[in-house]
Amino acid sequence: MASNWLRTALCALFAVLVTARIGLAREVRFSAPVICKVQANVIVVDMNSPTIDVRPVVAGRVPAVVRKRSRKFTELVKVTRCLAAINGTFFDPRTSSTLGSMAYEGHLVQAGYVGNAVAVDLSNRAHYLRLTDTRGAGVDWTRYRFAVAAGPTLIVDGHIVVSQHGEGFHDPHLFRPARRSAIGFRENGEMLLVTVTKPVSLHHLARMMVALGARVAINLDGGSSTAMYYKGRVVVKPKGRLTNILAVLSRSSRSRRAPLPTTEELVPVEVLPSSEGGVSAPSSGVLDAPFPAPDRPYTGPSSATSDDEW
Repeated sequence: MASNWLRTALCALFAVLVTARIGLAREVRFSAPVICKVQANVIVVDMNSPTIDVRPVVAGRVPAVVRKRSRKFTELVKVTRCLAAINGTFFDPRTSSTLGSMAYEGHLVQAGYVGNAVAVDLSNRAHYLRLTDTRGAGVDWTRYRFAVAAGPTLIVDGHIVVSQHGEGFHDPHLFRPARRSAIGFRENGEMLLVTVTKPVSLHHLARMMVALGARVAINLDGGSSTAMYYKGRVVVKPKGRLTNILAVLSRSSRSRRAPLPTTEELVPVEVLPSSEGGVSAPSSGVLDAPFPAPDRPYTGPSSATSDDEW
């Protein structure tokens, strides 16, 4: 009798674990399609899922015996125990100062002065925030689950809006072909995390994000900082240390914050070599279709700290 009860309990537990694993597989997905004749690494995250949390992680604030303003990408991945991650906003390599604003659960965790932001509110709606030169001031961050400021802006309302003027960017190298990272959002609430290891222009990256269905997207720090992790593998390995990343985590509910583990609780991460310094998952395909015109025309940038919801 007891053995039958134990067998039934174990079967039920196994079913729950399998269901949870299948659910996470649907909520966080990876592919490596060819888009606009360039191979990309794409992570799709269902922001409507109650088990998914997206967190900006700043290197100087993670638990550690010795606090460092920059850390190896694999160290940041380990300490967050994330399902997936991508490099975040820009930073000064000389001082390790993070240059873009980042917010999490209603709080500004990093004040910056370059770029505009994408954010997800408490109802899982994505927003485009114009923050240039405000250092994150004048924004009611309590409205948002998370936000990250970078740039230049790639897409607003489905339109490509790349410009070399404004947003606080003055380095001409930023507009030359380079390895790229980007974040965008589809109209159905899915978040796109994208890396491209073949050097491309910002306009080409914007075209790729439109082809993926993004209605809004911004460029993240790229070049030697381009990095991506997905479920145990470093897909793209950066060429140096980072000061911040965007991490995708699993948690039981959005109302309960998932604490960061201490350095004594680090888990191993598999890092596999490749010609690009990382490894791509075997999934592949071709996506080079035009994105349909948006319902609303883009009317151009407005004043700082305005908010576009779509």
